[in-house]
Amino acid sequence: MKKLFLILLAMLCLVSCSSKNEYESHTFFSMDTFAEVRVYNGRKDATSSAERIANDIEKIISKTLSNSPIYTLNATDTSSTDLNDTLDEILNISLEIAEITDGAFEPMSGGLVELWEKCETEQRLPGDEELSEQISAIHNTEIYKSDGTLFKNGGAKFEFGAIGKGYAADKMVQILKDNGVSVGMVSFVSTVSVFGDRDFKIAVRTPDNSGETAGYLTMRDQSLSVSGDYERFYTINDKTYNHIINPYSGYPVSNGTHSVAVVCESAAVADALSTAIFVMDIEKAMELYSSGVIEFEMMIITDEHIIITPGMMKNFELVTTKYKLAEN
Repeated sequence: MKKLFLILLAMLCLVSCSSKNEYESHTFFSMDTFAEVRVYNGRKDATSSAERIANDIEKIISKTLSNSPIYTLNATDTSSTDLNDTLDEILNISLEIAEITDGAFEPMSGGLVELWEKCETEQRLPGDEELSEQISAIHNTEIYKSDGTLFKNGGAKFEFGAIGKGYAADKMVQILKDNGVSVGMVSFVSTVSVFGDRDFKIAVRTPDNSGETAGYLTMRDQSLSVSGDYERFYTINDKTYNHIINPYSGYPVSNGTHSVAVVCESAAVADALSTAIFVMDIEKAMELYSSGVIEFEMMIITDEHIIITPGMMKNFELVTTKYKLAEN
């Protein structure tokens, strides 16, 4: 029987369950968070390649680094940049998921994010006109590719914060495999990918500040991403607002959902879907799951209940008494 390796996902604290879980670990800071790479077969030298991949991706998709293509595209309403393979791929994945989720995941929502960041600094709520302007920009901005160049015409701004870490995790796993690592893990706080002929047991926390565990999920060769309203938020006039913004209304999501966990093969897809499902109502999320357009499993934690899909339920052990499992 394969050993189970315990990874505690507290968004995120990772610990091994015993001294027998021997691995080499490398931790670094990238994409505004801490990342960790673990290899279980002594190939620690491969972790530096994984870090380089993450940093290279950040240099391309960052909206704050002044020499990044995304910074250039966001700087003006009419702009262009060289279209490298990384930007082309993450844009294609983002646009596909945006279409599948009817815009619940929106890679052009950077203007809304900047507006809320500005309003937090100024300690005021955004006005209806400001919100309408940003929402209109999302729908009226044109992007197109020609001769290796990406063009943008319109006021919307790119925002890859809800997919970038997952995309990087996918690429890091691939580079580890290419360097001979047969069993390993990549973690970006709220997104984790595991690979190899071994089970990993992940403790998913309750969506509050207690640090308590909601339950344990066993994974193999899969990725998990968690979106929640309890770690990051805007604070305006002593009131907190969820950092996940509904691209339809322009306001932070407030629909009774506090945490969404998505499991699938690709970390990029899991990352984007966890945000999209957080935005959706539960009925639409279940419709997306049942459609089979994307293969994934999910868990949604609301005020009182945990809603969990059959595929995830087979590998999940509920330990909290704070929430009840919703009846299917």
